[in-house]
Amino acid sequence: MKHATLAIIFALASVAASATTLFFDNPTGTLGVSQSYGGFTTAYGFSNVSTPQKLYGKDLGNDEQGIGLSGFPDNEISGLGFIQILVSGLHGLSFEMNSTTDGEQWRVSQSNTLGVVGTLIMTGSDEGVFHAIALTMSYLTFQNMGTAGGANVLLEAINFESAGRNGDVPEPSAGWFAVSGLALILTAKCRQNVKR
Repeated sequence: MKHATLAIIFALASVAASATTLFFDNPTGTLGVSQSYGGFTTAYGFSNVSTPQKLYGKDLGNDEQGIGLSGFPDNEISGLGFIQILVSGLHGLSFEMNSTTDGEQWRVSQSNTLGVVGTLIMTGSDEGVFHAIALTMSYLTFQNMGTAGGANVLLEAINFESAGRNGDVPEPSAGWFAVSGLALILTAKCRQNVKR
């Protein structure tokens, strides 16, 4: 019975959703106009609405880590440029900005159309702090806002709850069905051992 209890606990732990943090500082240098990250999401670069722009991965330490736009000032998000992240299928999402110094600011919007900025949902001027977002659309859009400092920022990371890849997040009830089935099998096995 001790082994059956341990097996059930292990099964519960294995089907539970786990937190995943994706940092956008790897790969580094000039990238394509899109970049996949861990099979969970894809980042897209734009110089303005519907005009693709190559991305740039930056890892220079401290507050110079994340993804920006190649060829823009400091290879960061600035001017009319923006980065979109596919978030369809991700749950419990939060994001972290970087390189917001000397009064620089960022803004985040969400959209159902790739290449279109969408509806503004949040602004800020901090870095290294995760901000939770209630997702209602397929893409998050990250932009620089204002003209202070170098007027450029980086997207450093996203964090989310997921039990699958590419949006394949099983329903919570699926885990309970698996555990229930395992419990029935173990109960039957224990009863067989008692009859012997």
